[in-house]
Amino acid sequence: CHFCRVGLYNLCDDIQYLSRVGPGGFAEYALLAGTSLFKLPDQVTFEEGALVEPLAVAYRAVMQAQVTPLDRVAVLGAGTIGLLCLAVAKSMGFHTTITAKYEHQMNLAEDFGADHVLHTGLQDIIQEIETLTHHRGVNCVIDTIGAAQTFNEATNIVRKGGTICLVGGYTDPLNLFLAPIVSKELQIRGSCCYSYGSVKKDFDAAIDLIATHQVNAISIVTHRFPLQDIAQAFSVAADKTTGSVK
Repeated sequence: CHFCRVGLYNLCDDIQYLSRVGPGGFAEYALLAGTSLFKLPDQVTFEEGALVEPLAVAYRAVMQAQVTPLDRVAVLGAGTIGLLCLAVAKSMGFHTTITAKYEHQMNLAEDFGADHVLHTGLQDIIQEIETLTHHRGVNCVIDTIGAAQTFNEATNIVRKGGTICLVGGYTDPLNLFLAPIVSKELQIRGSCCYSYGSVKKDFDAAIDLIATHQVNAISIVTHRFPLQDIAQAFSVAADKTTGSVK
């Protein structure tokens, strides 16, 4: 289709996901088309390789945000994608602020080098960002949560003429206040999965970040389970009070 021809295969008119139309990935082996495969360098372990996919999502989100050197970037949410967005942004030299709900997420954000980590339950995010930026706001906000509250926070904390990148999963209609988009001339960008983030595929860029140790992706792995305990693994992953990230 047109989108595949121009490199935007994430927008393919006939896109198919292995988890929906194939055997899925939770098996020792799966059959895929060669065009869907990426070669891991020898120095990248299989465990690190399992993190290439979420890192590719995060890489694309940062690229979609169109940030430039010396920009201030705020990431809303410190789950898997939020933390990896933070890691990608730090690898590119951006000043970063991230919001987190749980203490273990805050600790990981600090390990990734966040300049500021804000606790969503204890701090007023809008007021804190205003103080940190001297009321100018951040250049870019990456919203990994996908809720009305975080969208409205994003429009409040981004500077005039800034960019908001939405990468969170939106499943329900939201009641939003859109006036700041007009009055501040904001750019709203969506980011869906991965394709070409620049001159290379997002997957290749993610592999390079891991292979060159620019992103220590393995640090977000908080639990490990054998395949036969997959039901327990999903249960733990869904319950963030267990301290789980990935």
